[in-house]
Amino acid sequence: MIGRRGTLSERASERTSPPATRQFFVAVACHTKSKTKGDEERVVRFRRDVVLTRLASGLAPHADDAQQTRIARETYTYAALSLLWLLRLRSFPNPQQLVDVAADDDTRSCLKAMTAQLANGEAPLHAIITAGHVGTRESEPDSPLACFWELLPAALARPVVPVHTQWIVYRPLHDRALDELDKNCFGLLRDVLQRPNAEGDAGQLVGIVADQRCSSAHTRAEVTFLGQPTHFPTGAARLHLETGATLWFAALLHDKRFYETSDPAEKPFRLILRPVKLASATESSSVMETTALVQTYASMLEQVVVEHPEQYLWMHDLWNEKRRVSMRVD
Repeated sequence: MIGRRGTLSERASERTSPPATRQFFVAVACHTKSKTKGDEERVVRFRRDVVLTRLASGLAPHADDAQQTRIARETYTYAALSLLWLLRLRSFPNPQQLVDVAADDDTRSCLKAMTAQLANGEAPLHAIITAGHVGTRESEPDSPLACFWELLPAALARPVVPVHTQWIVYRPLHDRALDELDKNCFGLLRDVLQRPNAEGDAGQLVGIVADQRCSSAHTRAEVTFLGQPTHFPTGAARLHLETGATLWFAALLHDKRFYETSDPAEKPFRLILRPVKLASATESSSVMETTALVQTYASMLEQVVVEHPEQYLWMHDLWNEKRRVSMRVD
């Protein structure tokens, strides 16, 4: 499904209720992180086997059994926080103020580069943002990254970057009713990314969830993610190669410091932004180049997951047994 997002000011005008308080979220976090065994059993329950199996497969080199159990508890805490922020998001007049867009030097540098490219009036005119199941995302494993797609357009909008229009792509998994629309999605986005700038000083931004399960052999690449052979969709990489739009990896992470201090300067989320590009030009085939770009994205996502494992949605069953059999058959 493709949804066009209006300007930040248009969306902000719809939000008139009072803002949620920091204390509200701290109280929920503390309750969710209760140290009692009973609460642990209630929290670590939904898809528990999937979570523990995926943790054992993906984090074995980085975390022992005790650490994996702790991460499992904490991932439910952050899933709950994401859902709570989603429910209260409309109470904030300007969601952009919730995100620290200058949390590190690399992100600041990338924002400057993106701004220059979107405003230069020459190709490339537009940008593609890839996201994964990490950081701010809704707690349902088979739903869009609803909280992320509410906050990311706010973070990457004026005055931070000169974006005129934002196109966000999402779809429920395993929904046959959307298959026909999904077949047309690539062509529609390609047309969007090949348009001239809507204004002289602003481009368009397309956001794509790039770590969904992909059943089509024609639109996926086999890469290595967290030490596992994994199928990732190739749509973002192919759009980049066909249109020349710049390709970026983005993540919005919960900032723990927000819950640990009363400093009004601290913000609940921080942005990570990196360019997705190959280290050097290559004369390889387009298929090989596409796979290399997808692997670059997968490696960037893996780095964030290893550094912040509690914020990855381990409930997202990317490596189920049927999928493993399918990959062996392929």
